[in-house]
Amino acid sequence: MDIAGIICEFDPFHNGHAYLISKAREQGASGIVCVMSGDFMQRGGPALCDKFLRAEAAVRCGADLVLELPAVYAVNSADFFARGGIRVLNGLGCVDGLVFGSESGDIEALREIASATAFESAEFSEALRTALGNGASYPAAYDLALASVYPGLDYSVLRGPNDTLAVCYLREIIRQKAVIGAAAVKRTGGGHGTVDVSDDRASASLIRSLMKNGDGKWKDYVPEAMIDILDAPDFSPEALRLREERLFAMVRHALASASSGELRQIPEISEGLENRLLEQASYASDIEELVEGTVSGRYTSSRVSRVLTQLILGINKERVDYADGKEIAYAKVLAFNGRGAEILKNAKENGSIPVYSNINKNTEPNAPELPVLDVDIRSADIFSMICGRPAAEFSDKVQVPKML
Repeated sequence: MDIAGIICEFDPFHNGHAYLISKAREQGASGIVCVMSGDFMQRGGPALCDKFLRAEAAVRCGADLVLELPAVYAVNSADFFARGGIRVLNGLGCVDGLVFGSESGDIEALREIASATAFESAEFSEALRTALGNGASYPAAYDLALASVYPGLDYSVLRGPNDTLAVCYLREIIRQKAVIGAAAVKRTGGGHGTVDVSDDRASASLIRSLMKNGDGKWKDYVPEAMIDILDAPDFSPEALRLREERLFAMVRHALASASSGELRQIPEISEGLENRLLEQASYASDIEELVEGTVSGRYTSSRVSRVLTQLILGINKERVDYADGKEIAYAKVLAFNGRGAEILKNAKENGSIPVYSNINKNTEPNAPELPVLDVDIRSADIFSMICGRPAAEFSDKVQVPKML
């Protein structure tokens, strides 16, 4: 592949991410384009540090161009997260490969599952509804439906979260008829969402946990460029604790201000989840208690956290349906180098989506993507409030991409 795409969060950018970029280079990529979540994550909740800092670290550590994944996709289910990432990469018109981390490294098994499930049959949809109706969480219900309808598939690879997300990417390549190849890089060290560690690689979850507890060992697992960013008072245990308090205050206010009908407009609220949230909000003393008190066999902690984040960001079903129905995608530039500038020039000439480096100057007054872009702008402002910094100073309407 010539120009490789990576769909990511980099929360924070660590040695495993640097390894993924280096493997993409080994496979012949002369350019690396990252489509990265903004200030809020797919698991729910705010990022450790803002999107411009994470994008800068990624470019300093091997990427050429970092674009923002719109928040309506980034703070959503794995399927929607993947849909947005592939839409952006495909829309650039110059990315010819996708590289992703994988627990199994078995690209053929992943492709087989993606091909079989890209367009769900009535039988599969019914099996999924039955499993959900029996109280299974969505990931567990999906596995059960897959085993029931496609017994010949090696669906065991879906036990790993990276492989599950990889199938979502591969399905979207098929659905969007994207001319994009794919390569799986076998993951080593701490897996996504775990607290494992191996050599100089650890999961982002472990790194965030170490920082929250004031354990300086986190520095062993991230490149120097990320240490320079994170080794600051803004990321001390006390500062991170204050962030959680501000986030909880925002969430409680949003829950208290919303009616049950309004809560039911949140994309991932169903089966009475809004009632469970309202009940738990009356007892919880912090965001962790609220999430864990709401979790059940049907509702995972990631889903609950995502719902709360969707609530405070104003991501509702109407806005998500709008983005999906109009196939909204755009390239909002966060950081780039000289090679990235060449890729941007190519995308502007040959791509099918708008490229934004300065939203005040680039956006058209009646552009169809504005209702989606508005969520990105609001997300950056809310992130600043959670961090206790002036929203105006760090607004998307003020910050510009970092040329490195």
